[in-house]
Amino acid sequence: MASSLTLPKLPSTAERRAWFLWCVFAVVIAVIIIARIKPSWVTATYFPTASRWWRSAGDIYTEGIKGYLYLPQSLYLFTPFLALPEGPVREIVWRLFGLALLAFGLRRVLRRTAADGGARHFEMVTLLVVLATASSARNGQTNLHLAGLILHACADLLDRRWWRATLLLWGGMLAKPIALVMILLVGALYRAMRVRLLVGLVAFVCLPVLHPDPAYALEQYGQGWHKLTRSAQPGSKSYDDFVGLLRSLGITLPQAVRTAIALLAALLTLLLARLGLKRGGPMQGAWILAALAAAYLMLFNPRTETNSYVILAPWLALLAAASFFDRGDRRMFVVFVVGCLALGCDNYGRPFHEATRGLLKPAVALVFMLYLAVRVRSLATRPLLLPTSSGPDAPDTHA
Repeated sequence: MASSLTLPKLPSTAERRAWFLWCVFAVVIAVIIIARIKPSWVTATYFPTASRWWRSAGDIYTEGIKGYLYLPQSLYLFTPFLALPEGPVREIVWRLFGLALLAFGLRRVLRRTAADGGARHFEMVTLLVVLATASSARNGQTNLHLAGLILHACADLLDRRWWRATLLLWGGMLAKPIALVMILLVGALYRAMRVRLLVGLVAFVCLPVLHPDPAYALEQYGQGWHKLTRSAQPGSKSYDDFVGLLRSLGITLPQAVRTAIALLAALLTLLLARLGLKRGGPMQGAWILAALAAAYLMLFNPRTETNSYVILAPWLALLAAASFFDRGDRRMFVVFVVGCLALGCDNYGRPFHEATRGLLKPAVALVFMLYLAVRVRSLATRPLLLPTSSGPDAPDTHA
């Protein structure tokens, strides 16, 4: 009997167009890097610090709130790129790595949460995300990589791939310590992840000891903690967070009040994520958890910069596509598109960017978070996401 041959399904035209757009965007970023190698790019801190770390060549941390701001573990993320020639090649490959994480993360989430596999969604999402990604990609910041890792972790939570989700979440901590927010939310709400996250914590804590000079590594470890706590208190310098939003409106709050608001917002974020899992099921619950984490990070990380909003943009873009293709809600589609365009405001010229700095982006994050807070109660009857498949089984939660 002749055996049947099943050919792999070819990408749709919409999906091919989306990947073509990502390729064009990558080429544009590469051209910019070649034309404008700038010592002021953040990679001028990342890679030399990693090289100094492995050579035990003095302290990797400086005084004040500038310089290398991450834990020593993050240097393991930068280390493989030291094998590349210093200059455009290294700079381009580093950024392409971040863009690949982001693009494939978006595609993975859409395959699990969008109708018909999300090919049409992917094209629209790509168009909306690229604008908000441009400044972070040009500068080479790890925000780009963290955004992609959060998306991949969300996809693995949907698939119940607990160990891989654990690896990706702690990989997010390598990119930026603020990934701890997502780790804490997942640990609080997914029983299956708790022991795994603790194992990941032990591995993460022990990572610097793999250094050829453990005494040097431990010394830098202590300095790194001091640097993090110091840089988390930027003083009068204004950033694109909730405090920056208030300052733009002429409101200044004492430090104690700001801390209390951030802690209250953290508790509310946890309760909303829990309610999302209970009312929306595993698919919508994991999605909303990640989206809430992204919004919280933008509003209450005391060092949120304008480039950081690449972490939030994918979630607005995903909802824009879902509103247009799945729910037929053209009004909310326009709202989310406007939100995505607002997150790309750094690309509309310096006058516009300076006029909206500290105001527009955190305002979008705040409105988005409030929208999720309102919508999470009605997820069972009015779902945000409408995939054609039934989705994965419900994960273990506190619900």
